[in-house]
Amino acid sequence: MQFQKKFSAFKFSPKLWDKPARTALGPFLRLWSTQTVSALGSSMTSFALVIWA
Repeated sequence: MQFQKKFSAFKFSPKLWDKPARTALGPFLRLWSTQTVSALGSSMTSFALVIWA
């Protein structure tokens, strides 16, 4: 108990180990999937520009 009073910053830290893996990885997977779609769209656009030009 004295440890928590002395180091109160640990009280506000998120406990990711208490969450299931799907919940903890949700923001990462959302970012990864949107970046993948963006990269796919960019490569399709550059391919189409080579064919069109």
